[in-house]
Amino acid sequence: MEYLAHIEGERRQSVKDHLYGTAELAGNFAERFGKREWGYCCGMLHDIGKYSDAFQKRIQNNDNRMVDHATAGAKVCLDQGGYYCFLSYCIAGHHAGIPDYGNSSDSGSVGSLMGRRKKEIPDYLAYKKEIQISFKPHPLLKTNLYKHRDWGKERTDQYYKEWATGDNTQLDIDSYIELFNSSDALIHDSGSFTAEYLHCGKPLLFTMKQNIERQFNNFGKIALDHHYHAYTAYDIEKFIVDVVINDIDYMKEKRKYLYDNTLKLNSHDTASENIYNYICSKIFVDI
Repeated sequence: MEYLAHIEGERRQSVKDHLYGTAELAGNFAERFGKREWGYCCGMLHDIGKYSDAFQKRIQNNDNRMVDHATAGAKVCLDQGGYYCFLSYCIAGHHAGIPDYGNSSDSGSVGSLMGRRKKEIPDYLAYKKEIQISFKPHPLLKTNLYKHRDWGKERTDQYYKEWATGDNTQLDIDSYIELFNSSDALIHDSGSFTAEYLHCGKPLLFTMKQNIERQFNNFGKIALDHHYHAYTAYDIEKFIVDVVINDIDYMKEKRKYLYDNTLKLNSHDTASENIYNYICSKIFVDI
C-alpha cells in the first residue's frame, strides 16, 4: 500500500518522503542551537499519524473530514520518556500551537499534552513496517554480555527478546549468507565483514571509533575506504535515509570497480584453492 501525505493536483507525496524531507529541514534549523538530532526526530515523527487507514481514506477519497494525525508522534515521544517529552510538545502542536502540559486527570477530550496522551486516535502503527532492521550479533556477544557488570543475563536476554519480537526488527543468529543476499545494506563494525559484504554490491556503513584504521592491513584499509563511515547516531540515520531508502549511493560505482578488478574471481575454485594456487605461483616460479 502506498501511504500518501499530500496530493496537490498531479503531485503525490508519500508519507515516507514527507517525513524524511521534514526531518532534514528541522534538523538543519535545530543545528543552529546545537540540537540537530532533536529537530530531526521531530520531523521524522510529526506526521506518522498519516499512516492510519482513516487518514489515507480521507486524503485518497478527497474527503474533508478531520483526522488527527499530530497526536501519534507526540504519544511515541511521551512513551519514550526522558528528553523525548520535550519533543512531544512540538509534534502535538505543529498545527494548533504548543499545548499546555495540563495534569494527569485530563481526559482525552482535553487539548492539553496530558489529554492528547489519553486521546483515542486511529491506528498508525503501519509506520513501523516501512523498514525492517536485522540484528546479527557476534556469536560471543551474548556470553560476554552475561559476564559484563552493567548487563548480566536478565538484561541481555531482554535485549535479544526485544530484537526478536519488535514490529520492524528481527534477530538472526544462524548463517549470514542468506541474510546478506536478502538485505539492502549492512551497518557493522566487523573486520571480517568489511570485505565479505562487498561481494553483494550493496552499500555498507562502518561504525567508526578512534584509530580503528590501525587494526586493518593494507587490503582491509582499502575495503574500509569503500564504506560509508558513521561517528554519531545521526550519521547512521542519514545513511539509512539517503543511501538505503532514497538510493543516493555515490559510492556504488567505486564499489563495483573494486569488485570487478580485485574481488571477482575468474575461476570457480574455492577460496582455499585460490590461496593455495597464489602461494604456489609465488614460490614455485619456473626458471
